[in-house]
Amino acid sequence: MGPETAEELVKHGFNPVYPEKHTSRDLALLLLNSGLSSVVAFRSRRASQDMKEILSPLIDYREFYDYDLVLDQSKLSEVKELLQRCEIDVVVLTSSLIAKSVANFIKDCHKVVTIGPMTSTSLRTLRPELKFIESRVSSIKGTIDVLESLRGGDNFG
Repeated sequence: MGPETAEELVKHGFNPVYPEKHTSRDLALLLLNSGLSSVVAFRSRRASQDMKEILSPLIDYREFYDYDLVLDQSKLSEVKELLQRCEIDVVVLTSSLIAKSVANFIKDCHKVVTIGPMTSTSLRTLRPELKFIESRVSSIKGTIDVLESLRGGDNFG
């Protein structure tokens, strides 16, 4: 859905196109504007319903859920303890599921970085008062760029 996935597809002979914002909603709008009449998507069981809600009434759209995300509860317990003791300076949230899982354990002692709009929305829903930085490019590379800027002295303003 973004530049890193596109790079991999180019290596295999494809000419990928992706939305400027790397969200399901933006991908659905890009697909609609491309003139396609049918699309099959292979997605996580936890994927948002945005694509289905936007595309299904207008084109032949089918989703297949070919993987699921499962939290490692013992690792999650470790993370909660670290967060509660303020032993972590920066918390990076790379999915809505992760944001929902740790939101209530993040404290003022943490700087928080989200990978993109969907993760930010999940975090904001649970913790509207929490300040965080959203990566401009919704990818691991974009998130690393934010971390680099934090190291360089940028802050939350």
